[in-house]
Amino acid sequence: MPRGLSKNKQSHKEQTWERATGSVPKSKLDREMNAGTIPSSRAEFLCASMVFLAALLLYSWTLAPTVTLVDSGELIVVAHGLGVAHPPGFPLWVLLAHLASLVPVGNVAMRVNFSSALFAALASAMLTFVVAELMITASCLAASKRRKKSAQQSKKAHDSGVGHLLVFAPALGAGLLMAFSRTLWFYATITEVYALNTLLILVILFLMLRWRRRIIADRRDIGAAMDAGHATSAITGHDTFLYAAALVFGLALGVHHVTVALVLPALGVIVYRTEGLRFFTSRRLMYAALISTGALVAVYTYLPLAALRAPVINWGNPRSLQEIWWHVTGRQYRVFLSFTPKIMGEQFVEFCRMALREFGLSWLPLPQALAFAGLVNAFKKDRTTFWFLLFIVIANLAYDLSYEIAEDKDAYYLPVFISIAIAAGFGLRWLIQRAVSKSMPLGKRYLVATIIVLLAPAIAFMGNWPFNNRRHYFIAHDYVENLFSAIEPNGLLLTLDWQVESLWFYATITEVYALNTLLILVILFLMLRWRRRIIADRRDIGAAMDAGHATSAITGHDTFLYAAALVFGLALGVHHVTVALVLPALGVIVYRTEGLRFFTSRRLMYAALISTGALVAVYTYLPLAALRAPVINWGNPRSLQEIWWHVTGRQYRVFLSFTPKIMGEQFVEFCRMALREFGLSWLPLPQALAFAGLVNAFKKDRTTFWFLLFIVIANLAYDLSYEIAEDKDAYYLPVFISIAIAAGFGLRWLIQRAVSKSMPLGKRYLVATIIVLLAPAIAFMGNWPFNNRRHYFIAHDYVENLFSAIEPNGLLLTLDWQVESPMFYAQEVEQRRRDVKIVDINLLRRSWYFDYLRHAYPGLIERSREKIDAFVENLKEWERDPGAFTRNQALTQRISAAFEEMIQSIVTHESKVAPVYITRDLLLADTTNGELTRWLTQTYQLVPQGLVFNLAGDQSFHDPRDLHIQTRGLADGTLRFEKDDVVNLKVIPVYTSMLINRGRYLALFNQHDRASAAFRQALVLDPGLAAAQQGLAESTAKLRNP
Repeated sequence: MPRGLSKNKQSHKEQTWERATGSVPKSKLDREMNAGTIPSSRAEFLCASMVFLAALLLYSWTLAPTVTLVDSGELIVVAHGLGVAHPPGFPLWVLLAHLASLVPVGNVAMRVNFSSALFAALASAMLTFVVAELMITASCLAASKRRKKSAQQSKKAHDSGVGHLLVFAPALGAGLLMAFSRTLWFYATITEVYALNTLLILVILFLMLRWRRRIIADRRDIGAAMDAGHATSAITGHDTFLYAAALVFGLALGVHHVTVALVLPALGVIVYRTEGLRFFTSRRLMYAALISTGALVAVYTYLPLAALRAPVINWGNPRSLQEIWWHVTGRQYRVFLSFTPKIMGEQFVEFCRMALREFGLSWLPLPQALAFAGLVNAFKKDRTTFWFLLFIVIANLAYDLSYEIAEDKDAYYLPVFISIAIAAGFGLRWLIQRAVSKSMPLGKRYLVATIIVLLAPAIAFMGNWPFNNRRHYFIAHDYVENLFSAIEPNGLLLTLDWQVESLWFYATITEVYALNTLLILVILFLMLRWRRRIIADRRDIGAAMDAGHATSAITGHDTFLYAAALVFGLALGVHHVTVALVLPALGVIVYRTEGLRFFTSRRLMYAALISTGALVAVYTYLPLAALRAPVINWGNPRSLQEIWWHVTGRQYRVFLSFTPKIMGEQFVEFCRMALREFGLSWLPLPQALAFAGLVNAFKKDRTTFWFLLFIVIANLAYDLSYEIAEDKDAYYLPVFISIAIAAGFGLRWLIQRAVSKSMPLGKRYLVATIIVLLAPAIAFMGNWPFNNRRHYFIAHDYVENLFSAIEPNGLLLTLDWQVESPMFYAQEVEQRRRDVKIVDINLLRRSWYFDYLRHAYPGLIERSREKIDAFVENLKEWERDPGAFTRNQALTQRISAAFEEMIQSIVTHESKVAPVYITRDLLLADTTNGELTRWLTQTYQLVPQGLVFNLAGDQSFHDPRDLHIQTRGLADGTLRFEKDDVVNLKVIPVYTSMLINRGRYLALFNQHDRASAAFRQALVLDPGLAAAQQGLAESTAKLRNP
C-alpha cells in the first residue's frame, strides 16, 4: 500500500475518533448508519405520526363525556383549582392538566379527559420511536457482524427494502398494539395520571436507547470491541441523551414515582451493557443523579406551595418536610403492602388474567405469543434488549404483586405491558423475517409484512373496544344526580364510598395515567435516540459494538440524554412510582451504550441534576398550590415533611404487601390484564408478537432485550406488592409499553420471515402492511367496546341520582369514593347543589380534610366545633407519630372515642337543620366503623330514599318519594365492563341493593305495587339477582291474595 494512502486513512480515523469522543462536532450525515441499512429519521417520524393520529382519533372518539368513577372527580377538581391530590400528589400532572382545563372547549371534565387522550396518543407514538430505535440498533449490530464476515458479505448484497421493513413494520405494529391495549386505552379516555406516566417512561427509554445506539455506532467506527465489561475509554459525546433521560426521570417521579422508579433496573442494564461497570463509578452517573434529583425536588416543591394556598382539596396539607415526605411516600397506603405468599400468589394470578386480556382477547393471546417469540429472539441475538425488558417486568412485578389494591391495579402493570408490547415488536420482526424471503417480489413482501403487523393490533382492538368505549359513559354523573335527588336542601350525607365523594369532586373519567404514559415514552425515546446516535458514531469511527471495549466516551449526543433526564424529572411529577420503575431499564440502555464508566462520569451527575431540578420545579407546585387554599388541598403539603409524605404517598403504604399470597394474586390479575390489554384475550397475537420480538431482541440486540425486561421486572416487582383495586392496570402501563415495544420487534421478525427479496416491491409493502396492521386491528377490535366512552354518563348520572334524593341543605355521609370524587366536581366545578353537605368518613381521618370542610361547610364545623377540635387534636398527634398509638392502647381508645363522638355530634346537630343521609356502605360489616354502624342503626330508622338511606328519628312509615333514577350505560348495552371493573364491583351493587331495600321497605308497609316496581328495576340491572326475584315473587303473591 502506498505510504500516502495509509497516512490519509489514519488521519481520517483520528478525525472520526475525535468526533466520537465529542471533541469535534459531527454532521448529521456522519451520524447515520450505512446507506441502505438504517432507514431515515423521516420514515421513523412518519410511523410515529401515523400511530399518534390513529390513537388520538380513537381515544377522542371513545372519550368519556363527563366525570367517571374512582379518582377522576377528585383529580379534576385538583387540576382545576391547583390543589393537592391524594399521595403522592402528582404535581407535574396537576400542572399540565390545569392547562388543559383552561381550554375553552366542552366541560372541564372533557378537557382534562382529552389531556389523557393526548398523553396516551403521544405515548403510543413514543413507543413506536422506542421500538424503531431498538430495531435500528439491532440492524447496526447485524451490519457490524456482516462486516466481520467479508466473504459472505461479498456474496450477499444487503436488501434495503427488507431492512426498511424490519425496522419500521415492527415499530408501527408495536405502536398500534400499545395504542389498542386495554389499560392504556382505558386511561386515555378518563382523567388519571397513568397516561402521562407511561409517556414519560417511554421518553426515558427512548433517550437511553438513543444514547446507547450512538455510543455503539461510535465504537464500531473507531474499531473498539463492544463488550461493556472491557471498555478502556468512555464515549461521552452523546451524554446529552443520558442527562436528558435523567431529567425526564426526575420529572416523571412527579407523576407516579413507583412505576417510574421500577424502571431503574432496566435502565441499569442499558447503561451496563453500553458503558460497563466503569460508568457506575464515573462522574457521569453522579451528574445524571443530580439532574434527576433536581427535577424531582423542583416538581414536588409544588406540594407545599399548593398547600399554603389552602385549596378546596388539600390532601394531607403537606407543608412541613415530614408531611411532604409522608405524602410523597404514600404513608397511608403502606397497609396495602403484603409480602405473604398467599397475597402475592393471588396477585400473580390476577396479573396473569390482566396480561391475557391486555392486548385483546384472552382466549387468543397472539400478541403475548409474539412477545414471547420476541423475547426468545432477543435472548439469542440481542441480550441487552432481553435483559432490559426482563428487568422491567421483574422490577414491576416484584412490587406490584405485594401491593394489594383493587380499583386501578392494572395501571401499575403498565410498564410490564410496555415491555410486552416492545417484545411483541421483536416478535413481529422475527415473524416477518420468517415469512418474508429475499426472493419475494417487493410488493408481496410488504403485503405479508402488513398482514403480520396488523394482526396483533387488530386482536387488541377487537378485544378492548367493548370495554374502553366511553362515549356514552354517564354512570358517575347519574350516580351523583340520583344521590342529590334523594337529599333535602341543607341535608347531610354520611358515606364511606369514595365513588360518591370523588364524583362529588367532579363528574368524567379523568386520570393522570395518560400523561404519565406519554412522559415515560418520551423518556424512552430520548434515551434510545441517544443510544442510537452513539452506536452510529462508534460504527463510523471503526469501533466494535460492545461497550466494554470502548476506548473513549462519545458525548456529542448527550443532549438527548439530558433531555430524557429532564422529562424523567418532570414525569416524576405525574405518577412517580411508574416513572421511577423505568430506571432499571434506562440503566440497561446506559450500561449497554457507555458501560460502567458512565456511572462514575460527570455525565451521570449532570443528568441527575437535570432530573432533580425538573422534579423539584414540578413539585414546587404542591406547597404553592397549598398556600392558595384550593378546594381540594389533599394533605395540605406546606412543610417539607408534609410535601415528602404527600409525594411518597405515605397513606398508601398500607396497600403494600410482599406476602407470596398477595403477590401471587396480583400476578394472576396482571396476567389477566396483560392478556386483554391488546384486544382479545383469547387471541393474544400482540403478546405473541411481543414474545417473538423479545426472543429476537435476545438473539440480536441484548441491550433492547434487557432494557424491556428490566422495565417489566422493575414494575412487576413493585406492582405485584401494591394491592389496590380501582386503577391497578395503570400501574402496569410501563409493562404494557415494554410489551408493545417487544411486539414491534416481533413484527419486524415476522416481516423478515414473510417478505423475501425476490418479491416485487409492491407485494413486499402489501405483506408488510398486513402484518403491521394485524395486531393493532386485534387490539382495536378487542378494546373498542370497553374504551368507547362517547356515551359514558355513569358518574354523571350517579351524582344526579344522589342529588335527586337529597333535600335542600341535607347532609350525606359516605365511605364510597365513587360518590365523593365526582361530587367534588359537581359542586366545586359545575357549582351544582352547593347546599348539600358531603362528608367522607374515611377522609375524616386526615387532618387536611377539615380545612376543606371549613371552606365548604362552615356552618357544619361551627355547630360541632367542640367535638371536631378535640378529635383533630388527637388526629394531628397520630399523624406525627402513628407508632405511639400502635404501642399505646389507651391512645388508640382515646382517638377512637373522639372520632365516634365527633360523628355523633355532626349527625345530631345537622339533623336539626335538614335531613341526614348515609350511603349503604356504612351498614356493611367493617371492624373499623363497627361502632358507628351500630350507633346509627340503634338510633335511627333507615328509610331508603333513592340511592341513600334517610336517617329518621322515629319508627313510623316515611313515604319514600318516587324518583326517576338514571341508569344510562348500566344495562342498556351501550357500554361494556370487565367483571372487575369498578362499575360492576361498586356502582351497580349500590343501585340494585338500594332498589331492593326500597322494595322491602315498601312491602313492609304493604305498598306491594310500588315494591314490585322497585324489584323489577333491580332485575333490569341484574336479571339473576336472587333477592330481587324473591321480593318480586312475594309482593306479586300479596297483590294477588291481599
